[in-house]
Amino acid sequence: MLEIVVASLVMATCFLETSFGQNRDVGSEVTFTNHDGSFVKYLPVWLPDSPQGVRLDFRTNQPDALLIYHEYTTEEEGDPPYVIFVKVEDGRIEINHIYLNWKETVRLGRGLVEDTWHTVAYRKDPATRVLTVEVDGETDTIPLRTDVDGILDRGPPASTTAVYLGGLPDGHNHRHHVLSRYSQFVGCMRNVQFLVDGSNKTLTPVQEVDIQNTCIDRCQNNRVCQHGGACVNEYYRTICDCYGTGYEGEFCEKSETTEVLLKGNNYVEFVQENEVDRLVNRISLQFKTQQQTGTLFFGFGLHPTRNYIMGSVQRGYTVFTIDFGDRPMSLTSAVRVDDNRWHTLELIHSGPEVSMVVDSAPAQTLRADGVSFHLRIERAVYFGSVGDHRQLTGIDTVANMIGCMRSVYWNQVSVLEHLNDHTVSHIGGVPDFTCRDQDPIVPFTFPTSETYLSVQRWDPRNVRLAFRFRTLRDFGILVFAPIDIDDVPGKGIWVRLRDGRVHLEVGSSRSDDLVTPIASMPYLSTPGTDVLVIGEGPLNDNVWHKVQVAFVANHAMLEVDGKRVDRDLDGYFTRRAALNIGAGEHDDGIGFVGCMKEIKFNGEDFDVLRMMTTSDNHGIIMDNCNIRDFCGRANRCQHGGLCQQDWYRSWCLCAGTGYDGNVCSFPLHKSSCDEYYQMGERRTGVWRIDVDGRGPLPPVYVHCTMEATEDGIEAGTTTISHNLAPGTVVRRAGMTDTLLHVSYRDMDQYGQALLHLLQMSQSCQQWVEYQCTAAPLRLGINTWFYGAEEIRYSAIGHSHGNSSATDGKCSCWYSNTCVEENLGCNCDKGDETWRTDSGYIRDTSHLPIMDAVLLQAGNTDRTEGRLSLGPLQCTGSKTNDPSYGVTFTRESSYIQLERGWQEGDLTFSFITYNTSCILLYQQPSATNPNYLLIYMMNGRSVVFLFRVGDIFENITMISDRLLSTGEVQTISVEFEELQVRFTVNMGSRIYDIDRLESFNGFTGPLVLGALPNSMSVVNLEARTGMVGCVTVFKVNGSPIDLREYVGDIRRRQSSPGVKTGCRHSCDPNPCLFGGRCVDNWEEYTCECADPTAQSGQYCENNINLDSATFLTEGAFLLFEESQNSVLHSGVRFGFRTVASDSVLMYAHDHLNNFVQFEVRGGDRLTVSFNSADQITEVTVMVTGISSGEWVDVIMSRSDNYLNIAANKTTNSVFSPVDLLAVYRQNPFPDYSESIRPERPLAPPAEQTRVYVGGVPASMASARPGLQGCMRGLKIGLNDVKSLASSAEKSNGVASGCVGKCDVSPCDYGGLCKEQWTTFTCDCDDTSYTGPTCNEDVGSTFSGNTVIHHHANPTVNTYTASLAFVSRQAGVLFHLSSYRSSNAVIISLLPSGQLQLLVDHGSEKDTINTNGSLADGVRHYIRFRGSSDSVSIKVDDLDEVTSSIPAHVMFNEFDVAQLGGFVRTDTHVHLDGFTNFTGCMAGVEINGLRPLKILFDSKVDSLRNVVTISGQDNRTTCPGVAPRDMDEVFTFPPWNIGPADTETYSAQAQQGGSSAAAVVVSLCAVVVAVTIGVVCIGRKYRRNRRGGRFVPKKGTAAEMEKLSKPEGSNDVGSEYRPKDTSTIKTNGENSIQLAVEDDNEKLKPTTFKRLPALRDDPGDSSPDSSPENCRKHPALYELDDIDEVPELEWDPQGENTRKQEDDYYEDDILALPMVKAIRAEELYGRQQGGGGSATAPL
Repeated sequence: MLEIVVASLVMATCFLETSFGQNRDVGSEVTFTNHDGSFVKYLPVWLPDSPQGVRLDFRTNQPDALLIYHEYTTEEEGDPPYVIFVKVEDGRIEINHIYLNWKETVRLGRGLVEDTWHTVAYRKDPATRVLTVEVDGETDTIPLRTDVDGILDRGPPASTTAVYLGGLPDGHNHRHHVLSRYSQFVGCMRNVQFLVDGSNKTLTPVQEVDIQNTCIDRCQNNRVCQHGGACVNEYYRTICDCYGTGYEGEFCEKSETTEVLLKGNNYVEFVQENEVDRLVNRISLQFKTQQQTGTLFFGFGLHPTRNYIMGSVQRGYTVFTIDFGDRPMSLTSAVRVDDNRWHTLELIHSGPEVSMVVDSAPAQTLRADGVSFHLRIERAVYFGSVGDHRQLTGIDTVANMIGCMRSVYWNQVSVLEHLNDHTVSHIGGVPDFTCRDQDPIVPFTFPTSETYLSVQRWDPRNVRLAFRFRTLRDFGILVFAPIDIDDVPGKGIWVRLRDGRVHLEVGSSRSDDLVTPIASMPYLSTPGTDVLVIGEGPLNDNVWHKVQVAFVANHAMLEVDGKRVDRDLDGYFTRRAALNIGAGEHDDGIGFVGCMKEIKFNGEDFDVLRMMTTSDNHGIIMDNCNIRDFCGRANRCQHGGLCQQDWYRSWCLCAGTGYDGNVCSFPLHKSSCDEYYQMGERRTGVWRIDVDGRGPLPPVYVHCTMEATEDGIEAGTTTISHNLAPGTVVRRAGMTDTLLHVSYRDMDQYGQALLHLLQMSQSCQQWVEYQCTAAPLRLGINTWFYGAEEIRYSAIGHSHGNSSATDGKCSCWYSNTCVEENLGCNCDKGDETWRTDSGYIRDTSHLPIMDAVLLQAGNTDRTEGRLSLGPLQCTGSKTNDPSYGVTFTRESSYIQLERGWQEGDLTFSFITYNTSCILLYQQPSATNPNYLLIYMMNGRSVVFLFRVGDIFENITMISDRLLSTGEVQTISVEFEELQVRFTVNMGSRIYDIDRLESFNGFTGPLVLGALPNSMSVVNLEARTGMVGCVTVFKVNGSPIDLREYVGDIRRRQSSPGVKTGCRHSCDPNPCLFGGRCVDNWEEYTCECADPTAQSGQYCENNINLDSATFLTEGAFLLFEESQNSVLHSGVRFGFRTVASDSVLMYAHDHLNNFVQFEVRGGDRLTVSFNSADQITEVTVMVTGISSGEWVDVIMSRSDNYLNIAANKTTNSVFSPVDLLAVYRQNPFPDYSESIRPERPLAPPAEQTRVYVGGVPASMASARPGLQGCMRGLKIGLNDVKSLASSAEKSNGVASGCVGKCDVSPCDYGGLCKEQWTTFTCDCDDTSYTGPTCNEDVGSTFSGNTVIHHHANPTVNTYTASLAFVSRQAGVLFHLSSYRSSNAVIISLLPSGQLQLLVDHGSEKDTINTNGSLADGVRHYIRFRGSSDSVSIKVDDLDEVTSSIPAHVMFNEFDVAQLGGFVRTDTHVHLDGFTNFTGCMAGVEINGLRPLKILFDSKVDSLRNVVTISGQDNRTTCPGVAPRDMDEVFTFPPWNIGPADTETYSAQAQQGGSSAAAVVVSLCAVVVAVTIGVVCIGRKYRRNRRGGRFVPKKGTAAEMEKLSKPEGSNDVGSEYRPKDTSTIKTNGENSIQLAVEDDNEKLKPTTFKRLPALRDDPGDSSPDSSPENCRKHPALYELDDIDEVPELEWDPQGENTRKQEDDYYEDDILALPMVKAIRAEELYGRQQGGGGSATAPL
């Protein structure tokens, strides 16, 4: 390869110098005059394998221009695009070689736009794949990665190559959109030549547009510029350079030059058309000032290296600084310029030299000594300031200019003359064109929280500081003075904004909290006063506020806007460091951001201008305090993200929101448990889900069951619990009609999250159970339910295979098992026998049960009805339907979606065994070059190759699990707010594309699978398509049915080898016994889990099924063989045991050759064997060898090695097979044998014996046999021994292997200890007792029960353990002593945390656990105390330990109290603690069980050890054992209380009988009202037709007036509006409205309403109770809101709704008239699944 590249270089050099040099034909000069469309077109014919090239000379003054566009095309449709183009880019030559997605770029030359001739040439050699470029003699050569000859070697030549010079025709569809932007060339070209057939040629153009012969100089003989102005030729026009004439104007005709006044808070910004790279730069200006410091001009660039240029006044002298990227260089004038006189500054940059002339002084010159001497300045150049570049490191920026400027030139541009047009802007108000002396007192800006001023000299006993400030932030440090108080270091005086008010604080020098005040202010002497606070309203209102603060002697004063407070101070203050204005000492991120002015320090004006050039200035600037309210005007932060800003930008803090990204828009959590499941998560427990993704609903906590359903569906199940207690009594004598409102954990009160979950899930269900005695159910008459959709429902259960149900019926009715045939439910019999009706509700329109109405009818003293609800369970996802998928059976298979993904989110799931393959290609289109290619590498890496605008990027993500396992994998790409998030299963990465001005999405077709031939992508690691299936493909959350794109090959939508559905031949897995199915998608093969034991097409032949159990250590099996193959062939078997030492197998022949297998020490397998008369041992360390689990052993022998493997742990030993050939009675004289068979004097008969599970006692008395199981014994390749049949003939051996622990007889996580004939349970660490850990001795505590355990440990250690269930705070365990004040307290805190407190007199030590344990779940805690430490362990979490003082002696403690303390006990002091309420069980204290002692009458000897105060309530504690709990995540506290129970109005129920009459009467009334009298709750729903109500702000007073209008009847009666000017509801769940105006009449529309809640929680009047809201034709009531929105109708429904809490008054369409119709019955909801009735208008 090296030789090829060298040869290519030689050939290229010859081409560039010879072909285009000495022998070239000189072409005529031409001028491109039209910057909107000049071009020349050539059609050269190049042989496919021959070198190609173009050469030309050009001159221009354009910084950007297209020179050459070389486009390869063929006559074959769909051939890949192939382009070479050359352009001037920012004054350099850039050549691009592009094939498909690959691009090579070369940049050469600099400063090519000064209107002189330059040469450019390139040569491409397909044979060597080398591209050579020359610019003005400078050459660069690069090898081409792209497939050059792959496209050009197709053989001649049904092909065309077009070359365009200078531009492209209008509407030209340039290939692959490689020129998303370019500028037409304006200037001259000459000597255009082409390398064809190895020689240079001058070709004839086939087309010329707006081209003129000769190189035109429009300034020749042109005297339009007056007063000596220089003419500048721009080829299509001329301009005048008036520099040095004293005139300005288009023709230098104006004698009055433009002057501008600079006040320190304003400046001029000149925006160039491009970033210009020039060899020559000229800057000149005239200025006057009386300040010693100020910025004259500043320009800055970053590419290719950081470079800048700056002129300034420093210490009264002119200073010029330039940095080409190597280092800054400076020139300083010899004369002062701060004399308030006009001075002239002229700078000339020519190549490496820069000269400066000030006034008429001699020129000063410096010369760059680095490799670079070019400037590449950003488009913006600043005069009078450095603009937004204050934070640049390594650049000594100075203050803004105060003075005047005129005659400002940047090259030939007169800058000030163009003020306020599109290129020059005045920043800081309206420009002042009158030059006059200026007051230097101007606002000073603190642009970020890290900027501040330092005051080095100050006296903490005499500080008087005054200033004005202005800000939009409600927090920030205004002043910080570091001090020591009474020689205590590390203190400080603070003046800060907190919550929009000014605080004066004295205390700690550090505060890491932005909101909470620092904790201790002991030095303000007024008792109870920590902080001096002034300000009635928020002071972050962008208005100037005046602050005065003073510390004089021992007195503090704070005054804000004329309001003053004073305090006396204690302590002696000494200065510790400099005083800071605007920031603290360590408090990063909370410094002041805003402006200050009129700063006075100790009565004197603060000379901030002087400080601007000193080290005391840390980033402050002068910019006229131009505060931009980024957060207030355009707060982009979503989902409660906190908008933050400084002077330059805003950003969003997304912590705690559950979202990520620039605007907190990317959800961190999946939409359901099933989505986690489909991504491979299998942890059952608590998860957070986000049901609506980017929607407004926040993430919620749910319980996820990550296992297949009972009917084998591979899906996750989401479970949501509620607050209705099991067996809630709902009917009993004396009870009134009842309305139950059930709340679901972590769900919003309006049920929106529940509705989303129901709508997206494949199936949902909820168990309902009603227990009764003399309490009929009467569904639909006395009992009915409402779900989240508020549809009335009256059934329990349904028929088999059908989710719908029949009103009034229970499960027994469908199965004909009701107690009486004519009854629909068991409980409807109404007798005094306890009966039950139960069943699942599976119709999602009725789920979950939110409300239950239970009317009382004829209750007696024996009546009781109990209602129980199971949790809501939702399984699977409707959007993850694999039947929509497709299967690719070949590596070349694909489908193409003509209308691909355009914007938003793209998600797809796939299954494959490929390790490298192409997955997806979103193509560019004819009008949009953006594309995205996704492919997989190495079975774990996913590559995202994409182009967005001018960004070409390659992102690689490594999956946390293998992607080629045949399991479902999920990939998603999400675009929003100039960010893109890539997700592979559970891993995500966000990539910023914010350097784009906008993102216009994708518009081309999308390909899944392999790429069609016409789209071959070169140099990809993955070259073939995926063999497998795409199960789910979603765009913006909506699934796409990929089956529609299969079959029509002629339309190029799919290729052969694509089948509908996910044809997964390994689902279900046909391979038995853990065999791995290798999916070939049309067939499969099985790889058996253990090929030594399993064989067959399905691994169905499994010798491991043959097993035996050895019940005693002396039992064994004996196999007698005629051959001794066991001694020189392989052996395999499996065993399980709990013994630490066992003989597994011993085999020997008649000549005493042997092999022996043993378990030794409980951790290793030892194999002993002989080689001749030598004995060798091989040991394999095996974890868990004595755990009772199966261990599979494989031994193989070869001529030289013995290899042993046990559960994949291996060892080998070099030992050739060398068997004894002669019998000896003592064959191994140098070794001691652990097993020794009988060896008679005479040789025995020829025979080999194999002992399995042990040996006779006569052979090894010291070696116990196996007590356990053996399976799958095979000797050699095919000799399988039948263990089961042999066991039937042997004593102490049973066929099969079933351990007593295999059925998990120990409850609640108890550890089963296998003994093969029996078992024992270790109940330690379970909180249960008994033979099987199922005995629970517990007691309930109601707050007044305390159990006392009297004991005195003999050693200084203490142990205690207990289980508890509670939802309230309280003391669980209290350890105290009559001899000391020491105490140990274990308690539940109000937060739900568990706290261990050790009180040792002078101090207290605490340990707080994480998470809430007050959750109604059983928890188990273990406490241990010793002489130097205490520790506590909760459930299966890690133990937490803390050291304690040595004087805490645990053998001093006399009493341990459970449940709290007795307040009359004088030695106990537990102020602030409450007693325990809940259940406690499994208590053990130093080995004793106090509850067992208390409740067991057989333990009389210890009766005096345990006593009880309060009620004796023996019980068992509900809940799950800690081993069954989720070990990682727990639910947050949820203390909502029991389900709401309210009285249901029977009067309103009776009113329903006249519903028909009411409907008739009300339908005749048409009510015309203005929209301002209608109010609804904050949580409103959209109209299904597309329109909606848009609320406007109202007042609470207006709402109060509307919520109970004049003329309504007394309490308990129906609302009767005084007139008909009120919009009414239909009494339940909807409003029916018709909207009309002069131009259109809309259809009547029903709007669903949300469950009404009382405005005032303390208002229990029936008028506002939920049941009355459901039954009366009431107004919409206010749902927990401070302000009432009016309603206006938006029929278009196009206003973007953000968060539902926000109100918008913009873009609201007025509603001229609203008509309200009352439908159905007075209180009628939609019955069953029916719709709502609508009366005509």
